[in-house]
Amino acid sequence: DGTTIELDLVSGPAETTVRQLHEQMMRRLRLPDNVAHVFGIWICSKSVRIQLNPDHKPVQFLLNWKRYASELTTNTGEPTLR
Repeated sequence: DGTTIELDLVSGPAETTVRQLHEQMMRRLRLPDNVAHVFGIWICSKSVRIQLNPDHKPVQFLLNWKRYASELTTNTGEPTLR
């Protein structure tokens, strides 16, 4: 539907975890805790999709994207956070 929700890097760009972003998303969408397991945070390019674990730091993944992508494919593409 084109809706966007901005999330804060509450521990700074290098230290904010997926868990922190996920908690913010749940609050902003007013979703109950019992559905939290349904949602994940992914980093995607045209050729690679990586689902991040709660303790991962997504900004660090984005900064190192070319290395991750080259380990998984020959096309590094520009990543987007989803």
